[in-house]
Amino acid sequence: MSLGQVYDLDLKRNESLIKEVVLQAQGEMALEEFVKQVKETWTSYSLDLINYQNKCRLIRGWDDLFNKCGEHLNSLSAMKLSPYYRGESALSNSKSGADSHSVRGRCRFLGGQVEPYTCPVW
Repeated sequence: MSLGQVYDLDLKRNESLIKEVVLQAQGEMALEEFVKQVKETWTSYSLDLINYQNKCRLIRGWDDLFNKCGEHLNSLSAMKLSPYYRGESALSNSKSGADSHSVRGRCRFLGGQVEPYTCPVW
């Protein structure tokens, strides 16, 4: 996109819509980053196992495990109340990290005008 194309968008006339789209995208991005952080935490979480009477191994540090689990479950439940939450797709996003209902796929700029647009998964 060139500076001329940005100028042709008539930013002043479309200011409120652009701000709305940017605010929605920021909210969705924050939720997406949190979900990535939770996934990374549990993907890399390692259990501290100790030998018990040479028969089996027991998990040491249950308190830390339960605290982290409770913290993440509470945060994920609270996330559902966010105006930026888009259903289960936020938790199981596609390969690209965005679903087709995301604000990234709803608007496009054409010839200086903002038009609604439904885009396939990015």
